[in-house]
Amino acid sequence: MADSVNREYIYPPNWDTNPMALNENNYKKYIVNFSNYSDGTGETDAIKIDPSGFKTVNGKQATRLRIDKIEYRLQGMGVKLEFDRAPRKLVKIINCGSDGSAEGVIEGPFIDDGESGDRTGNLLLTTLEAANLDSYDLTIHFRVKE
Repeated sequence: MADSVNREYIYPPNWDTNPMALNENNYKKYIVNFSNYSDGTGETDAIKIDPSGFKTVNGKQATRLRIDKIEYRLQGMGVKLEFDRAPRKLVKIINCGSDGSAEGVIEGPFIDDGESGDRTGNLLLTTLEAANLDSYDLTIHFRVKE
């Protein structure tokens, strides 16, 4: 069995039904929600956001991300967010409190500022100490950059 992992596109409108609109309209910001209901398998280096499918407001190919805000709700497990580059750049580690849960908002910005030759621009997620029935819910507000 595997974890039940979901992605919900929140902004821009109709993102999930018309992804080409992203390239046509060059939005300034995006909001996406990720969730995981775990069977204990967890996730390792899961690509959550790949900027290569986006264009900047100037119409240029996006190659990196700027995360403006992370809203989170954790039950049982923690999460580690990193920019994929060599070496990896830690965005944030979020763990549960002593009661086994955590909820809050982390304000950015968190910017992938690596040179173009040593990064993919992807945002990676790894779950920490995932056990059966643990979960996370993350809403990430981000922009793309060239």
